[in-house]
Amino acid sequence: MMRAMAMLDRLRRRWRGELAKRGARVPAPLALDRPTLSVTFDDFLATAAETGAAVLEAAGVRGSFYVNGGTIGGRGELGPSGDAALLRAVHAAGHEIGCHSFSHADLFRLDAAGIGAEMDRNAAWLEAQLGERPRSFAYPYGRAPLRAKRAAMARYRAARSVQPGLNEGEIDLAYIRAVPLESVRRDRELLARFVEEAVRRRAWLVLYTHDVQPDPGPYGVTPADLDWVVRAALAAGCAVRPLGEVVAGP
Repeated sequence: MMRAMAMLDRLRRRWRGELAKRGARVPAPLALDRPTLSVTFDDFLATAAETGAAVLEAAGVRGSFYVNGGTIGGRGELGPSGDAALLRAVHAAGHEIGCHSFSHADLFRLDAAGIGAEMDRNAAWLEAQLGERPRSFAYPYGRAPLRAKRAAMARYRAARSVQPGLNEGEIDLAYIRAVPLESVRRDRELLARFVEEAVRRRAWLVLYTHDVQPDPGPYGVTPADLDWVVRAALAAGCAVRPLGEVVAGP
């Protein structure tokens, strides 16, 4: 009985996730003067905030870090989180700090008021730390119900999903497509093809990852692979910019 209920729950989540791809859209034309890469890091793990940021800075570029205020300074299954001092240092170095909910909540399990409270609490916490509110949002676990898309777009310029693919033409600001950076460990050629396609189509490639260390977890990347993909994109003629900067309005 428990197994059947768990399976039904997964099916419901998948169905609602499919609805979210198509509903509550915020269409906007993507006008780029050159192909663009954005590198994003979820959960503000210490290795990403230290090593990942340093890799980007050595290449002369900056990324986007999606932060849960409620987990700052703690330790999860992917390793320790950076603390508030490191958060301020990463921000001062010019990287984007975005919202990832306060507690890394599963948004499918919250009603609209609960989702809004998670977003607002985290935005207020970040503003207290950095003196400014975040510009963009990344959905915890990458997917979201329609009510989360609506809540995000009432508060942010854009929201990043984990729906794979390039962003081009008319995009959905409430569900920015992104490609997992950890896939470079399985198939470097796959990432190379994404970069080539972004260049050919003058599109926007968004990558996401978590930890950055020589022996990363299942959702992380090595410093060498991160450096490789950034420098490959630059050599191919891509701009490398934080996500919030790409979607910045007038």
